[in-house]
Amino acid sequence: MDLKICGGKAKNLFDLQNFKINVPSFFVIDTTFFDAFFKVIKPTINNLIQKTNLNDVNDIQILSEQLQQLILKTEFNTGLLDFLNTQTYDFENDYFAVRSSAIDEDGDNHSFAGLMDSYLYIKGKDAILDHIKKCFASTYTDRALSYRHFHKLDLLDVKLAVIVQKMIFGTVSGVLFTGNPLNNNPDEMVISANYGIGEGIVSGVLNCDSWTLDNEGKILESKIVSKDEMISFNKKTGFGTRSEEVFIDKRELSSLSLNQIDDIFKIGKIIEGFKGNVPQDIEWTISDNSLYILQTRPITTMNKVNKKDPKTIWDNSNIVESYSGVTSPLTFSFASAAYEQVYKQFYSMMGTSDKKISTMNSTFSNMLGFINGRIYYNLTNWYSTLKLLPGYDFNKDFMESMMGVKDKAKESEEKKVLSFQDKYFKALPELVIGIYSIITQFINLNKSIVLFFKNLNNSLDIANRIHFSKLNDHELINVYKYLQTKLLNNWKTPIVNDFFTMIFYGILKKLVINWDLDAKGTLQNDLLCGEGDIESTKPTKLLIEISNFVRTDLKIKSYILNSTDDEIYNELFVKECSDFINPFKSKIVNFLDLYGFRCINELKLEEDSLKDNPRFIFGIIRNYLKRDEVNLKEMEEKEKHTRRNAEKFVAERLQNQKILFVINKKIVFDWILKNSRLMVKNRENLRFGRTRVFGTVREIMNAIGNNLVRNQKLDHFKDIYFLTVDEIISFCEGRAVTHNLKDLVKIRRNEYSENQKAEPPERFFTYGAFYTSVKIVPKLPDPLKNLNLPPHFLKGTACSPGILKEKCRVILSPKDEINLNGEILVTARTDPGWVPIFPSIKGLLIEKGSILSHSAVVAREMGIPTIVGLTNITQKIQDNQIVVMDGSKGLVSLSGDVDEMIEVLV
Repeated sequence: MDLKICGGKAKNLFDLQNFKINVPSFFVIDTTFFDAFFKVIKPTINNLIQKTNLNDVNDIQILSEQLQQLILKTEFNTGLLDFLNTQTYDFENDYFAVRSSAIDEDGDNHSFAGLMDSYLYIKGKDAILDHIKKCFASTYTDRALSYRHFHKLDLLDVKLAVIVQKMIFGTVSGVLFTGNPLNNNPDEMVISANYGIGEGIVSGVLNCDSWTLDNEGKILESKIVSKDEMISFNKKTGFGTRSEEVFIDKRELSSLSLNQIDDIFKIGKIIEGFKGNVPQDIEWTISDNSLYILQTRPITTMNKVNKKDPKTIWDNSNIVESYSGVTSPLTFSFASAAYEQVYKQFYSMMGTSDKKISTMNSTFSNMLGFINGRIYYNLTNWYSTLKLLPGYDFNKDFMESMMGVKDKAKESEEKKVLSFQDKYFKALPELVIGIYSIITQFINLNKSIVLFFKNLNNSLDIANRIHFSKLNDHELINVYKYLQTKLLNNWKTPIVNDFFTMIFYGILKKLVINWDLDAKGTLQNDLLCGEGDIESTKPTKLLIEISNFVRTDLKIKSYILNSTDDEIYNELFVKECSDFINPFKSKIVNFLDLYGFRCINELKLEEDSLKDNPRFIFGIIRNYLKRDEVNLKEMEEKEKHTRRNAEKFVAERLQNQKILFVINKKIVFDWILKNSRLMVKNRENLRFGRTRVFGTVREIMNAIGNNLVRNQKLDHFKDIYFLTVDEIISFCEGRAVTHNLKDLVKIRRNEYSENQKAEPPERFFTYGAFYTSVKIVPKLPDPLKNLNLPPHFLKGTACSPGILKEKCRVILSPKDEINLNGEILVTARTDPGWVPIFPSIKGLLIEKGSILSHSAVVAREMGIPTIVGLTNITQKIQDNQIVVMDGSKGLVSLSGDVDEMIEVLV
């Protein structure tokens, strides 16, 4: 049946029927009958419309009443009566549903779903004809008129088909969504059900049982509610429906058996399959143990999804800490190539064969995505590579925890059955090699780290002795390739350490929970603080020492407190420096020699380093001077005290406890803890090395940019950041396919500007090729669900302990003017460049990040209560608002009531 004459609803019923789905018998009054009926009254309708102000709600209501009355008073021609007489139904004894089927209903352009009327339990030919006419009249309800006028659709160009379908006296009815509309996840299904027919379910007036299933039919969640009412046939009037009470003994029972749930799931998979694998909204009913399908249509928010296309999960929960906001093409291309190179090396070291790595080249080259100018993890590919290692199920959970993703991937792939030969002569040897390689890497890790830093320091020392500004483009590319060969091709150790950080921290957390040390699993934060000797904290400690020196010289102190950053910069680096400020200058120069490669967003190459722009330092020192002197030893001792108390607590709880009556739990726990501490510290120190590499690459690219400006190939040296690494190298080597760099930069600048206006989600799915697929944004899990917290409480990931009541400062960028004096810092995300601010605050609340993110690790070392993963915290807290936070539980109270926080915690 043609969609243009039967409408979307009827077309879907014909499809179901053609695929042998159990659909109640029906026939269709197609649009030819509607056209013939309306031809007689169309001039009158047009005349009434022309006299109406369609922008006035009252006038539309009057017009609606006039048009509907006109339609209801108009007689059918003999054509419809003759057609009805050809049908072989027993109209006088059976009951029917008379349902409108608009031509555009469930269409791609405009959906008229719910705007036309349908009628149930109609008996007798005259009653059916009467209700067909009522369906015709419903094309001009006030809501339908308003919808058409709003969408600038012709009010005369209306078409309607009507379905006449035999009624099923359903004992249980409901809806199946083959994609989950509650969290917008196409790979889950939701069944809603109640006793009687489905009218009360579709309209939303009745409580319903519900089940959430995965794509394999496994029940993920079930909710059985008290069902006091149901909608059923109105026996008193002999037509239509009524609400009646459910028998008391059935109210609390599940309305569906497990077998019925399975039947509904299976039929849903079949229907979805022949409807192009597009998630469906399916109405069904059960009568005499037979399942009938009443209707199917695409789920509106998922109607472009083909579930057979490969699914990709995109997530920026953690990587946004390193690459916030819109990122330049140069930074993305450098980072993407580095990820590919480094992770291939890692899996090779962990025992994966070169052949298997080679077959996954496409996966490794797409570990990151560049979406609206933002960098995302392609989580699907991360999971794929992680399967190369033994213990995937554990590693997957640990990786998600380390990355700080807010929703875990639910995989439903079919398990492959291996042959005897593949199992014992292929899979088993690979497993043995993998385990052996992991153990070997763990044993040699400390030695590898020493060698890594030796190679890093030697390579960077050689590079940094070169005056990049004096080299031509070809020479600069050679320096870049030298660093790539010496460093990126030998970057295995940081990734190996990251892997063991993930493993040991994950095991530590599981032991804390499973051994009943802390049900929330946050005790490990106390155990990990006070480690000391973390490279990332050294620049901040040096700045504190400089500020403490300034306190001893009142003249320098007064000058810094009363001068702008520009004035200080000019005094130190532009004009001849005054004698009184020279001691301060020498300390700043020393700081820049050691840490000048650092900056805010330091992994974004386009950002100015401190060496390029040291003004940020002056603001930080001014902030320190406004507070009492920071006592570094006191800060460290406080953290060690917290650590000792946690160790004492664990020792008392695990005293004399055994595993299998033999192995001492305390010995096992201490070994895991020791390695967790070591891996976390190594991770921070190795990441500091990565920052040094990025700093050197930044200087090389700036030098190439300046050369291209001198040769009139670019207008500004920073235009180079709108090119990719390959484009820059190929241009310098004579392999460029585009020579007009200025026009290319202009296009990229425009894209960059447009991307800044976009607000892409934290997590989304695509099916098939990215740029031609629709983005599906899932609803992330509610961290407050099932916690029974007051509505003014927020929940995030606990990172650093301490209960604190204090005023908040909402700061979105450390480049903003900052004047902190012991407040709680509230921000969207941080990176290592924020660390110098930390000594000026008492607490830290962050939207993004994970328990092992840089800010969490450093905050623990500094004894700053910290919570990350607080969704939209920068919108929920106002500047200067007083709140209470508990860094050990991850809770924030917007009321600022400490007693209430303590009560909730108890």
